[in-house]
Amino acid sequence: MRILANLTQADRDNRFETLFDRYYALLNDSVIVAGHLAADSGTIAKAKPELQNKITQRLLNIDKTMQKHKGLVKAYAIDGLNEYYNEAENKKTILQFVREQLTSSSPKTRTNAKQFLRKWSQYPL
Repeated sequence: MRILANLTQADRDNRFETLFDRYYALLNDSVIVAGHLAADSGTIAKAKPELQNKITQRLLNIDKTMQKHKGLVKAYAIDGLNEYYNEAENKKTILQFVREQLTSSSPKTRTNAKQFLRKWSQYPL
């Protein structure tokens, strides 16, 4: 996952775009694969700003996947969103998603949400 994400920085021929749907379909895979994918999404979003909205939608819609460990994958999604939040167009939607994770059953997700909100929210916890 990390190799593909890092390769997007050198992808001048936009090859990643042809893989986008198959790549993000891996959010349905094991928690390890999905977690790495979600966390590395920030790298892709920074390298391919034209894909940021599509990436954000995939991360915000983890509940619609068949992932068994959605709560934990959301922790990694927060890490990915943190990487490009400053440039993101839909900050309000991202903040709403992160705030919702404050009540997650996953301790890691709650911790990541608090850290994100301390960094980016005008109303720190």
